[in-house]
Amino acid sequence: ALLVAATPAAAQAVEDDDSKPIFNFMLENDFPSDGHYTSGIQFSWLTGVQKDESWLRDVAMAMPIFDSDSKLRFEYSLGQQIYTPREIDISYPQPNDRPWAGWLYVNLGFVAETGGNRLDQFQAGLGIIGPASLAKDTQKFVHNVIGATDPEGWNNQLKTEPTLQFTYQ
Repeated sequence: ALLVAATPAAAQAVEDDDSKPIFNFMLENDFPSDGHYTSGIQFSWLTGVQKDESWLRDVAMAMPIFDSDSKLRFEYSLGQQIYTPREIDISYPQPNDRPWAGWLYVNLGFVAETGGNRLDQFQAGLGIIGPASLAKDTQKFVHNVIGATDPEGWNNQLKTEPTLQFTYQ
C-alpha cells in the first residue's frame, strides 16, 4: 500500500503561533494491485485558532463536547475514496466480493484543544456514492496514465445515493 501525506513543515511547528492554518494533502493507493479499498485522496484545511466570535464558533460551543476555554479550529475537507473487487478485469458482477463503489465527500469539522492535554474532534459530512462520485472516471484515468489494467466492472457499481456522516473522536 502507498500512502502519501504532505503538510508544510512550517505548519507543523506552530506551537508558539496558533494563528497559522495547516493545509494537508493525503493520497492512498493499494499499488501494485487493486482490490477492496483501492484508492483515496483528500485535501483539508485546518484554520488557525479562532479568537473572534463567529457563527461557527457559536455552533461548536453549543455542543456539550467542547469546553468554552478550548482552543478551537475549523477544518474543511474534500475527498474521494474508491473501492473495487479484487479482480478488476472482470466486467460482470462478482457477488462474492466487494462491490464497485466510489464516495465523493465534503466535511466541516471542529477541532478543540483543551488544557493542553485533550483534543476533541467533531466532523459533519455530506457525500455521494455511485456514478456521481466520479470514481470510475478517476480510476480509468489513473490506470490509463500509468499503463495499468483497465478496470472493466464499473457498470456494476452501487447506484447513486447521498451520504450523511457524523464523527467524533
